[in-house]
Amino acid sequence: MRILFTAAIALGAALLFCVQPMLGKALLPLLGGAAQVWVTCMLFFQAALLAGYAYAHLATARLDIRRHAPLHLVLALLPFILVAPGSRLGLPFSLPLDRAPEGDPTLGVLLLLATTAGLPFFIVGATSPLLQRWFSGTDDPAARDPYFLYSASNLGSLAALLGYPLLLEPRLGLAAQSRGWAWGYALFVALLAACALLAARRRSAASLVPAPEALAPAAPTDAPADAPPAAPAASSLTAPLSPAPTLITSRRYLRWIALAFVPSSHLLGVTAYLTADIAPVPLLWVLPLALYLVSFILVFARRPLLPHAWMVRLLPLGAAASLLTLLAEASNPAALLLPMHLITFFAGAMVCHGELARDRPERRHLTAFYLCLSVGGALGGLFNAVFAPLFFTSLVEYPLAILLACLCRPAPPRAPAETASSTLSPETSPRPSAPPDISAAASPKPSALHDWRPDLRFAARAFLLTVALILGVRYLGRPHDRVTVAIVYCLPLLLVYRTLHQPRRFALSLAGIALASAFHPGGHGTDLYRERTFFGIVRVTQDTRGFHRLVHGRTMHGIQNPARRTEPLAYYTRSSPIGRAFTHLDRAAALDATIGVVGLGSGALAAYARPGQQWTFYELDPAMVRIARDDRYFTFLSDAFPGGHGLHTVLGDARLRLAEAPDGHFDLLVLDAFSSDAIPVHLLTREALALYQRKLAPHGVIAFHLSNRFLDLFAVLAALVPDAGLTACAFQDFPSTEEELAGKTPSQWAMVARHRDDLEELPADPEAITLKPRPGVAIWTDEFSDLLAILRR
Repeated sequence: MRILFTAAIALGAALLFCVQPMLGKALLPLLGGAAQVWVTCMLFFQAALLAGYAYAHLATARLDIRRHAPLHLVLALLPFILVAPGSRLGLPFSLPLDRAPEGDPTLGVLLLLATTAGLPFFIVGATSPLLQRWFSGTDDPAARDPYFLYSASNLGSLAALLGYPLLLEPRLGLAAQSRGWAWGYALFVALLAACALLAARRRSAASLVPAPEALAPAAPTDAPADAPPAAPAASSLTAPLSPAPTLITSRRYLRWIALAFVPSSHLLGVTAYLTADIAPVPLLWVLPLALYLVSFILVFARRPLLPHAWMVRLLPLGAAASLLTLLAEASNPAALLLPMHLITFFAGAMVCHGELARDRPERRHLTAFYLCLSVGGALGGLFNAVFAPLFFTSLVEYPLAILLACLCRPAPPRAPAETASSTLSPETSPRPSAPPDISAAASPKPSALHDWRPDLRFAARAFLLTVALILGVRYLGRPHDRVTVAIVYCLPLLLVYRTLHQPRRFALSLAGIALASAFHPGGHGTDLYRERTFFGIVRVTQDTRGFHRLVHGRTMHGIQNPARRTEPLAYYTRSSPIGRAFTHLDRAAALDATIGVVGLGSGALAAYARPGQQWTFYELDPAMVRIARDDRYFTFLSDAFPGGHGLHTVLGDARLRLAEAPDGHFDLLVLDAFSSDAIPVHLLTREALALYQRKLAPHGVIAFHLSNRFLDLFAVLAALVPDAGLTACAFQDFPSTEEELAGKTPSQWAMVARHRDDLEELPADPEAITLKPRPGVAIWTDEFSDLLAILRR
């Protein structure tokens, strides 16, 4: 029976973690803007999971398995009955992928997913707590403590998380993926029926006791969360739980929610930071999520591999080091920073989830426990995805999650105050008579309440010391180098290190140092403007030479020297490949030419505009348009188009808005949306190239800006061009040291046309490269793309 329940739970979790990337990829070509699609799918994922956990809790509280199992099996079969005809993905999803949702994109996607894919997602999402509750009501010897099945659930999620990008996506299109998911779902329903039948036959006497009705506050529990281990070799999760019914207090419910909230917020924060500021490598988001699942697997395993006390000691060290790199705005070397931040996140997740595992209730409250975990996880996602962008202009939620994780840390063994060492070592010390609190500062009993004032005074001293050091180095005119960072931040951190065994004081002191960093100008120069949008953090900075820079995350999108305001810099200098294209292509240089540009940036390409030409810029982020039109920051547009004559700016995704342009309209179409390391894949597919070709004039040229540190986008275009019957030449531009000092940056460009003669003199350029298909790189389509195949080694 254990094998059967484990297989059903693991398969359900694997199906769950295949749905989100599959549906997000299906919607991507219609909606554009990867951030918008993926974040919206994440919100749907968390909301549906919360609904499934709530259903599992309420249904098992009111119905026994003999009445609930038939009802649940009918619900599980409904997706095969209610599927709409004409679905492109096939069973069990009925997504109408022939048009984009109307109205607000976020609300439209949520409604579309809820009405078409919501039911199978809801059924699978309820699997883990539901089957664990059924299992706990059987006569199996392990039924008294069924939490080991939660490790099986997360193991299945981990397998799907790694298997989808490594195995499924490179080999199968979306339609084939959906058919495979349907067969997996059919197997899941069969396993679910077998589990229900077996659990109904092997009911124990414990299952006949009424379950708790709801999450109502109750009197404080007088029994421990877990009894002492039954044998010396048993871990805390193999020990039987207290047989006496226990009542859960509202404070304990809130504690569970808080301990689930912090790792969820930390997960999204570290993912956003690593993929935007350190290494925007495709699929890098998989690593933090995998560690998040691994932490659940380890702490709920029957025999945990990593002692809880190790993680408690590791977390403050990693937190201090990670916070130092954040304050110093360090982005290199990535080989050091990536593992450091991931280890800190893993330690924080292990501490919080370990505290949850140690405070798990007896089996009668299992579904309420998982419901609280789901509520906390959903609140963490809601905070990072919705509220943080509204209230913060930088990625404040990431360091805040690190500080909260430190606050959730119990005091290490032999701490001088606040928490006894026995709360960290269940294998060597007796269990406390009540569940441990988040920390000495989190919901303590009134009799054990410590005065916060000494800790706040210590944190205030750390804050004032950091501010004094910052103002001192600014007064001395020191640059933002390693010596300055060491003076400003390392000295206060050494002072705070002495509070390592006092979690509350340590976390508050780190918060004081972080607040003091607001007085430091940073390493990118002085901020002239900063705005946080749905698509990221946009800044305009001024360096020591007076150059204005447009920075989006870690990617620089434009440079202008106010002293030579008509001179394009960065990727667009007159000696760059795109500069030579504007010079040598007669169609682009003609006074009646029509130019289209996907990606506005600072508007530097407008420096090549001539009177009489018509230019159309397609931009997804409204903040970019506001910045490019503001003469305080960049003047390329106002200088090139006095009074706005000849300039057209179109907001929205390029695939959708280009489709509205007349066919044969553009003499030159510049695709400049790939200069960021996180590329919009749907703009580089067979369907996208066919759209560009339709909008191109008979002898027009398409220019692709393919600069990327991590992906070989030349290989993608080399597969697409011959498939479309086109011709192309490519350029790799490496500036000299003098050119770099003047503001030029390396770039990669490719020029594509219907006929070689349309490229005129460009193929004869000594620096021109012939694009050659690379073995193993297939043609990208809206249904298929393989980022791993083009990852630079």
